[in-house]
Amino acid sequence: MIEQLGIPAEAVDILRDPVDNTAHEAEMIEARARRDGWTKIVVITTRAATRRAGYAFRRVLGDDIEIVMRDTRYDDYNATWWWRTRGDFRQTFFEFPKLIAYWLGLGA
Repeated sequence: MIEQLGIPAEAVDILRDPVDNTAHEAEMIEARARRDGWTKIVVITTRAATRRAGYAFRRVLGDDIEIVMRDTRYDDYNATWWWRTRGDFRQTFFEFPKLIAYWLGLGA
């Protein structure tokens, strides 16, 4: 699918080692990003997780690497009206405590 969007396969990097959480994932990516001189990273995640994941990546990578957060267009999560559907409520219910934990410096 990535190649269908015109992104060359060598521009995509998939982590092979297991990670416990998003902050751990950011730490694993940091070493490669700094070694290879990356200036920008595009992180694709669920719509509900974009704020938390962006915070985790920015906290680990700092200001010298630009973090671009994207969600899939197929994700129908609605942050504005999260309480109106069971699925959106559930996603918010699980994401919000994680975001608070990251704000408190936990998560890695």
